[in-house]
Amino acid sequence: MHTENQYQQAEFAHNSWAEHYDYVYHQTYGDALESLTKETVSEVTRLVKEGSSIIDYGCGTGRLTIPLALAGKGYKIHAVDSCQQLLNELTLKCEKRGIQDINTYPAKISEYDGPSADMALATLLVLNYISTRDEMQRSLENIAKHLNPGGHLMFDLPLDLVFHIPTVTVKNPLEGFYRQVELTPCSEENADPCYSYHDTCKGIDEHGIFGYENRFIIRRWTSDEIEKMLLNLNFERVQDNVGRLNKFGVNYFLFKRI
Repeated sequence: MHTENQYQQAEFAHNSWAEHYDYVYHQTYGDALESLTKETVSEVTRLVKEGSSIIDYGCGTGRLTIPLALAGKGYKIHAVDSCQQLLNELTLKCEKRGIQDINTYPAKISEYDGPSADMALATLLVLNYISTRDEMQRSLENIAKHLNPGGHLMFDLPLDLVFHIPTVTVKNPLEGFYRQVELTPCSEENADPCYSYHDTCKGIDEHGIFGYENRFIIRRWTSDEIEKMLLNLNFERVQDNVGRLNKFGVNYFLFKRI
């Protein structure tokens, strides 16, 4: 059985390789990630009017945060991540581009205590880092607390198929890149929907040679589980299976706070 302490480890999964984060994700997903980002930003700008505010939970180094700030819509963006090192990378990128409309908050979703917003994002499997039902309940309650009435919540969840692929390996010998991700059920009977996520990587980027190894707990949440919690928090489902955003074996969902 997994423990709450193991979930705490997942909070800091990217600490040791934050400065290599963008390089690793580019090598892992290539142009597909850039395409997904553009389409997600397009969907958000369609939903959110000019001058509105957006909370990007699990913002990382600004995959969505920065292009939304540069969309010319005057958005006020609150970037939230439990990893301070990733937020530091985001801040550096904002300084280089002269972006001033992004505020950063080092916090778990359940502990964010900044301004409310008109839209909340939790994408690229952010919710799967939450491995206990109590923590998920606290997180969704806090999202609801900081989402204005009529505001939207967009999140994604991986297909069950993803959890039945035990090992994924990505290699790029020309750039000296190697990454392997292993998923192992926490219980032999596979009754516990939690998995040990073991990520091993090495490569060479602008910062030099690097390598890291992480092992933490993720959880396979179903859309029905999340929807039930959200309905109890006065959300309604606006759209599920946002087709053009469904890549990397995930489904996107859109809810609205009543």
